[in-house]
Amino acid sequence: MDLSVDSAGSRAPDSSNEGDPLLSKSCPTPLHDAKSYSETNVCRVPSGKVSDTPSPPDADPTSPMNTSPPPPLRSLGKLALLRSLLLPLVAIAYTVFCYTVRFKVIPVSSGGWFDVTADNIAVIKSGVTSISIITIGLGLLPIHSLISDLKSEEFFRVTSSQPEGEPLGSINGISNPSFGMIDSFKVVFRRHCSPYYHLVLVTSFLVMIISTLAPAALSVETALFDSDLRAFAVGALGRDDILNATSDSPSLPNPFRVPEKASALAWFESVLHVPYSFQVNESLKYVVPTPLNLSFSVPARWLSDVAIMNPTCTYSNPLPPFQHLEVLGYLETDDRNITRVALDGSGLTSDMDTEFAVPVAIIQPSDVYNTTDTGYPSNGAMVFALSRCISDSDRCKGSQSSASPNLDLSGLPVANLTKNPLGRPIIEPDEISVYNVAFLVCSPNIVIETREVRNDGHGQLTVMETSYTPKQGNLHPGQTSVMFSTALRELGKSGGPSNSMFHTESLAILLFGPTVMTQEPSNHSFHPLPAADITELYTRMLHSATKAYLDGSFSTAYVPGRVSVKRLVFVSSLPQVIASTILFVLLLGILILSHFRRTTPQFTLSSVAAALDGSEIPSTFAKVKRSADPKTREEEMGQKRVVLVKSDLGSDVLQLQ
Repeated sequence: MDLSVDSAGSRAPDSSNEGDPLLSKSCPTPLHDAKSYSETNVCRVPSGKVSDTPSPPDADPTSPMNTSPPPPLRSLGKLALLRSLLLPLVAIAYTVFCYTVRFKVIPVSSGGWFDVTADNIAVIKSGVTSISIITIGLGLLPIHSLISDLKSEEFFRVTSSQPEGEPLGSINGISNPSFGMIDSFKVVFRRHCSPYYHLVLVTSFLVMIISTLAPAALSVETALFDSDLRAFAVGALGRDDILNATSDSPSLPNPFRVPEKASALAWFESVLHVPYSFQVNESLKYVVPTPLNLSFSVPARWLSDVAIMNPTCTYSNPLPPFQHLEVLGYLETDDRNITRVALDGSGLTSDMDTEFAVPVAIIQPSDVYNTTDTGYPSNGAMVFALSRCISDSDRCKGSQSSASPNLDLSGLPVANLTKNPLGRPIIEPDEISVYNVAFLVCSPNIVIETREVRNDGHGQLTVMETSYTPKQGNLHPGQTSVMFSTALRELGKSGGPSNSMFHTESLAILLFGPTVMTQEPSNHSFHPLPAADITELYTRMLHSATKAYLDGSFSTAYVPGRVSVKRLVFVSSLPQVIASTILFVLLLGILILSHFRRTTPQFTLSSVAAALDGSEIPSTFAKVKRSADPKTREEEMGQKRVVLVKSDLGSDVLQLQ
């Protein structure tokens, strides 16, 4: 069968075949309309064979046969797969390590390659930060690669997704590697980009945040580690150190003038607020024996008996009848007229001699004893006497000089005591004086337990809550009680500067408050402080005074302990680690979802060259470059739109509109 070519370029069948129903219509060619092609699925060819391969469709975009199949999903090569695995591997390893060091101590170790002592902490911190930055940078390589791919694909994605095209100025910016962040926001705001470019900006912002937070989450700091077990020499109280109870006549020795030193320390720390020796962090209720040869700057911990105080001060009610006794001394001048008073609620009895002849007095421990067994106070209590003469005798008036304070004892339980030279004939009634006396009983209420004590390296002690058995035995219970009874017995003599009204500054402030030092006795009536206020200052003074007894003046005992050494350990900031974990999860999700995007050509020379085949863009811009004012012409060209259209051969071609 002869096929001639008509003027239109199509072949016409021979007239002899007009009766053949299969050849009643000529076989369509790509120049025929789409309808004729769709109606003729099988054409007879000159050889008599039937072709089952349809001719290529024409360029009509409305033709169903012209619809191109969707681009395939992106596939991963081995190298890309390995690169993508960097992010989850680094994220899991780094965050797990940060969480581990947050809840577990992991020392810094170098295997002997470099110095990891605390003296080299600045260098180690810098090194850890640098390694963290490198590690996070390696983990973010897949994200940086993804951002680069999305930016490279944006040119063809945006030109193919908009039928009306995009402005040439925006296209030029997107295809420029140096396109800045501000320009990117402008493109997003003007909607001259695809949704993937929004993802690029969000991902870049997340990368910037995690590159800052994640490396800073891990650091190093010093921690204390125990050295070998050793014996610490601490101050102690033995069986007969303060009160020699085993002798025929129990006595209170005064080695090295310890009570005077104790009262001076009470004034030094409680009134002047100047620290002496070690200080306890938690509260003043702990009395702690400290190692005698331990420097403040050496961190250490040890086991020791500790006296735990719960002090109380109360105004005790004197119980009548009051006994008047005469105690004969070795010489007549040593004779004493004693008034014995039982103090309700305290279990104590006090002997008074000349104490109520002065406004304020501390009854000496040797004159205070248990009511039941007449032994020394077993609870470590001490008694203060506050007196006010109420008779009109000359002796009483003589004691109330202009320098003597006028005490106001109203509201306090008092005893009316008579000062009388008992056993001697009363020559004149003026020799009898009557006093109102109030008794203040302060008790430490101690409990001795064995506790762990820690020094932080700055002289600050921490007493742990756990109690251990058996006890270390460096605090004898009986001698410890005597220590508390005698610790402030010289407060009226050694408690700071002398005071004409109340003996010393410490005693005056303890009973009447700090304002008493600025008041004149002739113009004021002094009322003692409430018992609760006195208890607070009494606790502070007692805590300070006992340091003089436990500095080795009496005895020394050995207790187990360890010196702590500083080592570098890894630490992490939990908020930053949590934030980094969330950011890693977001980036990993973006990385996974991005691999399911449709394949789009990247902005490469081959892709651009293929898209410019058959386009007038190269010739147009060549003319612009050759013009007299190419810069102005380029700015004018920036307003035109670039669109990706199908050529007659079915390929994508860039055109200007």
